[in-house]
Amino acid sequence: DFDSDDRGYVYLGTYNFGWGIESDSGGADGSHLQYVAQLTNDFEARKMISLKSGAGYYVYYSTDSYARLYDVTAPATPQLLSTRTGVSKSIEAWSKYDAGERVALVNSDSHVRVYTYAALIANGAPLADLIPASGKFFRDLSFDDDGNLWLAESTFSSPTTNLLWRLTPSGGGYTTTTMDVYGSAFTPATIHASAGYIAVGGAGPSSPTESDLRLFKMVGGVPQLLDTNGFFGKYYHNAPAGYAQPYFYSILRRVRILAQGGKTYLFYS
Repeated sequence: DFDSDDRGYVYLGTYNFGWGIESDSGGADGSHLQYVAQLTNDFEARKMISLKSGAGYYVYYSTDSYARLYDVTAPATPQLLSTRTGVSKSIEAWSKYDAGERVALVNSDSHVRVYTYAALIANGAPLADLIPASGKFFRDLSFDDDGNLWLAESTFSSPTTNLLWRLTPSGGGYTTTTMDVYGSAFTPATIHASAGYIAVGGAGPSSPTESDLRLFKMVGGVPQLLDTNGFFGKYYHNAPAGYAQPYFYSILRRVRILAQGGKTYLFYS
């Protein structure tokens, strides 16, 4: 995993080599980022989150069984502040809303917890603690540009009816809304909300490895399903005449929406 801060430092986690810090000061020719620090005593870096609170900078680093908080205000000499054990501290997925200094986590106990930056740093109580419906889990989550949190509900086995969840800020917490919007059996794996759109990548109804997408445009606060004209089905599963059939295809693992230069782009892998 990786994250960055507003000073231009990039935090990179790896499975076997600990995690490290580099500076976004490479040349315009694309030369490598500059080495700052590496911590080789932390292995299996599942997730990494960069947080700024007041004048301090922090990294919340997670394996599959514990999490650690580092002070990286001086990035060349990271300082370990605490180790937090248990699956309720480990992270499967995360999303940040910098404008509101809030971070949402899918923890390894299947809960979704939303914290202020200050509360997560202090090991304080979450603003929200959400448990999925029986037989379901939350695969991924994403804040939109207005601070609403969108959750991709999923199942462990065959495609079925899964819901799109929205957490809307309300007072000191959140209100929860669920929506049956996918139109057919669909197994989400990743979600991203930005620029008035929501993209949910996953697997279609025919196979657990059939990559598929549900793309929504927000209209009056309600997600409206857009027709992607069977793009993934046509070009990844049943290639038209004259096009090569991919040897291997799989569930969509990551989607991102970016608005730039008067256009809105969808990236996927």
